[in-house]
Amino acid sequence: MEISEEEMERLRQRRLDALKKLSLAFQLGAYIGEEIVRRHLPTLSVDMIQSNKVINVSPEEEEQNKLLEEAWWNKVAIRLKTSEGDDAESEEWKNLREHHKELEEKYLPKTVDCYFDPINCEDETELKRGIVHALWHSDMSHYKCSEPDDVEVRLTEDVYFTIITIKRD
Repeated sequence: MEISEEEMERLRQRRLDALKKLSLAFQLGAYIGEEIVRRHLPTLSVDMIQSNKVINVSPEEEEQNKLLEEAWWNKVAIRLKTSEGDDAESEEWKNLREHHKELEEKYLPKTVDCYFDPINCEDETELKRGIVHALWHSDMSHYKCSEPDDVEVRLTEDVYFTIITIKRD
């Protein structure tokens, strides 16, 4: 399918209009969020996508996870061949998700404190929105970051650092 020049220009203009709406605080938060993902965000060794901070689960738990994933993938393959059912509601999917939640509870810290040089941002809500955006789009976060209130930003008492805290549910 070919896109006309007029449609290309309309899409380009739409992107430019969206760019104009981005505040500097949001953009700063997005970069900070990317840095949180790169340097601070923990993931599990059984996660499909992993950060630079991987927490290993036991070999037995890893094997159990592998078996549950295989059962779910087999269910997906059957659904694709027959075009029947919804694999997201399958027993295999529920078992895999339940096991993964148990691993998250066992291995992942409840909170992650991320230290940065002092940040002076007048619009903290926009800063947090940018952080939330980056964490959500990383597809790796086990932490509750869907609203700006889910992120805590504070300066240390001696103002050497800004600490950004993210929390699990």
